[in-house]
Amino acid sequence: MRRLGLSPAPRCSAGQLCRGMVVAVLLIVPLVALAKTSVAYPLSCWYTDRIGELDLRQGCASLRHGKLTISPEHVRRLAYDAHGLATVAVEGTQYYLDRAGRSLAVVAYDNGADAFSEGLVRGLRGGKIGFYNRRFKPVVAPNYDWAWPFDGGKAIACQGCKPIRVDEEHQALSGGRWFYIDRAGREIGPVPGR
Repeated sequence: MRRLGLSPAPRCSAGQLCRGMVVAVLLIVPLVALAKTSVAYPLSCWYTDRIGELDLRQGCASLRHGKLTISPEHVRRLAYDAHGLATVAVEGTQYYLDRAGRSLAVVAYDNGADAFSEGLVRGLRGGKIGFYNRRFKPVVAPNYDWAWPFDGGKAIACQGCKPIRVDEEHQALSGGRWFYIDRAGREIGPVPGR
C-alpha cells in the first residue's frame, strides 16, 4: 500500500470511532433518511411555494386507497390562500389541501384546480362530481357525470353524459340527461336545448 502513496487504514481500539468511520456515517445517514422519504412519498407534485415558484417537486406525495398524503416538508412549503387552502397536482389530478394536510380532489380547469364559485368547488369522488365547501364537506353529493360551477344559486349538471375528444387538448360532452340543480342538489328544471 505504501508504494501507491496510500496510508494504511487507521487502527482504532474497540469502542473508539476513527475519523474515516465518522465521515462515512455522516455521509450515509442523510442518504438513508432520503431513501425513507422517497419510499414514504414516492409521487411527484406540482405546486407553487410560498415565494411564488411553480415547480415539480420530487418525493412529495403518496396516494393510497384514494387518500392523498403530502410530506410534512412540502405541506410547510405550500402557498396558502386567505382561506388557508393551497393547490397541488399529483398524478394528473388537481387537489386542494388545507394546513392540516387534508385534501380534496377537484375538477381541473384551465390547467389548475377548479375555482370556488358561490363558496363551493366541484369535487371528485368515485368518478362523480359533487360540490364541496372550503372545509371539504360535501354540500351536494357526488352524483353527477358532469356539472358546471354554481352561478346565481344554480348549476347545470348531467347524468349519463360522456366525454368525447374534440382535438388533442379538448373534450366535449355528449348525450345524457341535463338539468339544473340548486344548492341542496335538488333538480329544479331541464336545461333548454339539451
